[in-house]
Amino acid sequence: MELGFPLKKTELFQSSHLNEIRTEVGNAFCSHNLQLRSGQRKILTNMKRKVFASSALVYLDYGSPVIIEPGVMNDFYIFQFQLAGEAQVFSDGRRHLATPLSASVLNPVHYIRLVTEENCRFLSLKLDRLKVEESLSRMLGDHISQPLIFDIALDMTSASGQALMRNILFCFQELEMTSLIQGNPEIMERYEEMLIALVLHSQHHNYSHILDKTTSKPMPRHIKRAISFMADNIEHKVSLDDVATFAGVTVRSLSNGFREFQNKSPMAFLAEIRLEKAHQMLVKLSANESVTAVALQCGFTHLGRFSASYKAKFGCSPLQSLRKYQRLS
Repeated sequence: MELGFPLKKTELFQSSHLNEIRTEVGNAFCSHNLQLRSGQRKILTNMKRKVFASSALVYLDYGSPVIIEPGVMNDFYIFQFQLAGEAQVFSDGRRHLATPLSASVLNPVHYIRLVTEENCRFLSLKLDRLKVEESLSRMLGDHISQPLIFDIALDMTSASGQALMRNILFCFQELEMTSLIQGNPEIMERYEEMLIALVLHSQHHNYSHILDKTTSKPMPRHIKRAISFMADNIEHKVSLDDVATFAGVTVRSLSNGFREFQNKSPMAFLAEIRLEKAHQMLVKLSANESVTAVALQCGFTHLGRFSASYKAKFGCSPLQSLRKYQRLS
């Protein structure tokens, strides 16, 4: 998809001073480490930023291969579209090669590091974490018990990826061209809500399977109660009877509901969210903690089965996942 030069009417920031660039880009996103890659001596960065409501669109061309390390961003998601060149994106112990055909999604709870190549240009959509998670909760009809995590790779050859980009560009072109929109906070919030809804429905995340079911058929209250109970008791020993009692239904009704709305048994669903929690903890593990401690905190009492289940889901053992993250941090 040819995008041309975005934000044509927006003021351009340009600098060849690394500290000034780090500060200005930090104002657009968050404080971060920025350094030239080995062998590079000069930099000439161009940046444009358009803010609306709690979101922003940022065009960024560093003008030289760099290493960008924001760490854990906490407060916002970034949908980063590669206009030209390539970048290696390291997130949550995983590596993604970002190209014009494969964009990146940076999650606020993951440790982020980017290594750019020559002629690398980005267009980044910055979305407020609280607003995105509140929108998801409204769609699900219940609060979310775990952080919302998008898949890191966004396929720009897919219909949904191209539709997302078209709508992002449409919104910001309207913002540049129409003073009525810029001066009306209510209209800008509607644009923001539309983009948030688009990313939640177009990019796969850890709530997609629930959202898809909710969109087609409302999830029963007892299933929502069961999921909430499981999420609140990850570290405790929980039986199928415990979940059914809290949900206020029989074991049979609970099991049938989970098969219909989650495509798995209640206990398989519990094991899934325990593994997700363990993975999140492992990539942020401090030096005085252990894999065993994480397993126990996530309700796993048999370490061999925990390791086997973890490897089946994430493609590496818990210890390998930990070491992979430590190499990147």
